[in-house]
Amino acid sequence: MTDPVPRTPPSHKNRTSTSSPPLATSSSSSTSATPARVKSSDDLPEVNYRTNPTPLFLSVEECDWNAAITHCHQNPTHVRTWVISTGTEQTLFNWSVWRRLPIHEACRRQPPMSVIQTLLLIYPEAAYCKSQFGELPLHLAAGCGASSEVVYMLLSFNPWGVILRDNGGRTPLEIVRSGGKLREDSHLIEEALERCEKAVHDKNDELDEKLNKVKNEHKKEVRKMKMKSDEQLQMKEDTINNLRKRLERSKSQIDELVETMKECESRIMDKNDAETHLMDRVFHLEKENGRIRADNHKLKNMVLLNEQKAEEKQEKIEELSKVMQTLLIEVNAMVDERERNQAKAKKLERDTLSLLDGQRRYMFDVEKEKEYLLTSARHAAKSIDRLMDNTENERLERAFEATGPTVSPLQTPISNSRSNISNTTTSTKSGGNLASNSNLTPPPSPSGRSFVTPNDDQNNVSAGG
Repeated sequence: MTDPVPRTPPSHKNRTSTSSPPLATSSSSSTSATPARVKSSDDLPEVNYRTNPTPLFLSVEECDWNAAITHCHQNPTHVRTWVISTGTEQTLFNWSVWRRLPIHEACRRQPPMSVIQTLLLIYPEAAYCKSQFGELPLHLAAGCGASSEVVYMLLSFNPWGVILRDNGGRTPLEIVRSGGKLREDSHLIEEALERCEKAVHDKNDELDEKLNKVKNEHKKEVRKMKMKSDEQLQMKEDTINNLRKRLERSKSQIDELVETMKECESRIMDKNDAETHLMDRVFHLEKENGRIRADNHKLKNMVLLNEQKAEEKQEKIEELSKVMQTLLIEVNAMVDERERNQAKAKKLERDTLSLLDGQRRYMFDVEKEKEYLLTSARHAAKSIDRLMDNTENERLERAFEATGPTVSPLQTPISNSRSNISNTTTSTKSGGNLASNSNLTPPPSPSGRSFVTPNDDQNNVSAGG
């Protein structure tokens, strides 16, 4: 017995992956072929009941029929969208795994006829679609107490559904008789299903009878056609045999005629051989004469063409000679120019080498002069120190002799030393040469010659080059 679905809608906020148990879970087999308009539902869209169910399916589940009709018109694709429930990891019963269209869910909840009509008008093939358990919408409507108008509507769209069985092996009429949810008009539904089932069976019987009649007539026609074809085949075989005999007689006559014709032809050929030989000889001679004349004419034409080509080639040779002379003049000029460029390049290379050599000598001399100047500066500093010490001592002695013991011997050397340093600096700025003193003579240059400035060395390099 199918468990009825309560009218009180469950809250979709607290729903889980499980649902009401299915109407049947056992296997079944169909008793009649479905009509041609049934289409496969494998290519239709699917959504998961736990994650993203359609608003239409939720409205049907909550029995909000006005909202369901509105969703049908706003989103017609939701009418053909399957909603699936895969259960959870804790699922223990296979009835918590299901797959339904909105019309299946509506038929489980005693819908008004307008909802079913809207769903079927948008997607008529929904009346032929089966749920996970092999249930048509008609099975669910019959088992869950739908109104007679809903059952009539489903029958009008799929009258063959009345004889189809679900996975439990039950037809809609058997579900109603086994105690589906009772209504006041249950007897009307049962009568309608009985009449429809009887009409479908009668129609199937009528079709089977017509089919058997057509099969019998087809067998008779096949037998007649086979007998007729056998007779025609025998007649054709007899005709072929007669034709073969006539052919053999004709072949013998033809062989005799061929032999006679061969004899006649051999005689005629013997007579014609002499004539043919003479005619061939004449023909060959005429052909040879014509060929000689044609060759003669061709040779004359070839001579004329060769003369014309020779004149043209002579003109081209003269033009090429002029071009060659011009090219030779240009090549000679280019060779002269190349030799001049090579001479210039060699001269530049020698100048460059001489400049590099002078630069190396100059850098060597500069390093030597640098060392010489550093040594001279150290000798000059030492000479200046000795000169200042001698001068200071002389002044101290003269001051001590002139002033007597009143002058402090510690103050006088300091003041004299400072004045001596200032006088030495002044004489240096005014152009005085400290090297004129015998004590300030610089050491000899390490290069063995006088100091040479960079400008003089560069002028010497240029002159040498």
